[in-house]
Amino acid sequence: MVSKPDCITIKGRKVDFGFSTDLPYQWYNGNPAIFNFCNAISIMFPIGEQFFIDAVKQYKDKITEPVLREQVAGFIAQEAMHSKQHHLCNQILKAQNKKMFVIENVAKLFLDTSRHLYPTRTLLAISCALEHFTALFADQLLNSQAFRRLAHPVYAELWLWHAVEETEHKAVCFDVYQTMHGGFFGYIERCLTMLLVSVCMLLAIVLSMLLVFTTNPKLLFKRKKRAKIETTTPTKTFGTGWIRYLFIKPGIVPYIMLPYFRYYLPGFHPWQHDNSALVQQWKQRLTNAPPQGIVLPP
Repeated sequence: MVSKPDCITIKGRKVDFGFSTDLPYQWYNGNPAIFNFCNAISIMFPIGEQFFIDAVKQYKDKITEPVLREQVAGFIAQEAMHSKQHHLCNQILKAQNKKMFVIENVAKLFLDTSRHLYPTRTLLAISCALEHFTALFADQLLNSQAFRRLAHPVYAELWLWHAVEETEHKAVCFDVYQTMHGGFFGYIERCLTMLLVSVCMLLAIVLSMLLVFTTNPKLLFKRKKRAKIETTTPTKTFGTGWIRYLFIKPGIVPYIMLPYFRYYLPGFHPWQHDNSALVQQWKQRLTNAPPQGIVLPP
């Protein structure tokens, strides 16, 4: 049976990124699709993470295995801190772009509707699917050679810290689901749920693209003079930027395609892809060079 590597710890950590209103709207000095995608995901995080916490809490007292109970406690602590930090970040983002309220409301509508439509076990299956997506995005981000160099330091630390902890607890929802609802029917449910969540994720990405376009239609056809952050890398246009981001460089879609489809295999487990060494490397780097006072104990 696949399980979490021993070097991985799941614990809540106190962090302070120093969010302030003078942070730039275009905080990534390169392809604008990257910071627009991250901003859209950030807006959804507080709502989504509370959804995950609530889904797992329904089973907290039913879990008898001590190690999994401890992991669930660590998962809840980490997700609560993610929600808090992204809420602080989102206050700035929503002040800079009012269209962010639309993304927030759509995410809230989807998850609130799910709460009313589906039983507890399906809500946990939705959490498993969304946690799989966040783990895939986190893995791509931690493998990026350019993100920390091209992003504003505050945003770079926020996203890298979040990616580290998402990877640490990537299997918790899944392990709870397998423990409580494993077997053939549980497998069918989690696969069908992943299909539903995948469609919603695609719609969320398309909505984000459209909202950015309506905020500044000129970005579709013309280069826009960017604010300098660190380098002189040319900014991509809106249309080519999204195509490049999703399919070419870093190529999110081809990057996650194979690990995404592995989710549908009967014997799948998130830690079959063991990227614990990558997590340890980033924890060391963030602890040794913390510009905003980030604390990542082992």
